[in-house]
Amino acid sequence: FKKTFEDTILSNQTFMDNFQNNKATIKDGLERFVMLKLYDKVFGKQKRENERDKNLMTKCDKLKAFIQPKHFEIPLIDHPFAPWQEAQTLLSAISSYRAPRDKLCCIISSCESIN
Repeated sequence: FKKTFEDTILSNQTFMDNFQNNKATIKDGLERFVMLKLYDKVFGKQKRENERDKNLMTKCDKLKAFIQPKHFEIPLIDHPFAPWQEAQTLLSAISSYRAPRDKLCCIISSCESIN
């Protein structure tokens, strides 16, 4: 597949001129395209999985209402400056991504916002 794809790309003058300089970008784009098309078939959820996911989200929502920074032994003085909301927002976007690399970037961004 990779060889056929490369040959197809190189046969197009637009890509041929920029292929070597943008090889990584083109590969990332291909990965995203393939995962977008195959995601539901590869990772498609069955009804039972959807129910378990919904149950898990309900429990997580209850935990969010209960757990506070003091439970993690974070000094009270640091609470107003803690980026918890930003990290949570960044991490909650993970389901909108389909490519593994994008999901990993989402996790890394969330961790970096805390540090």
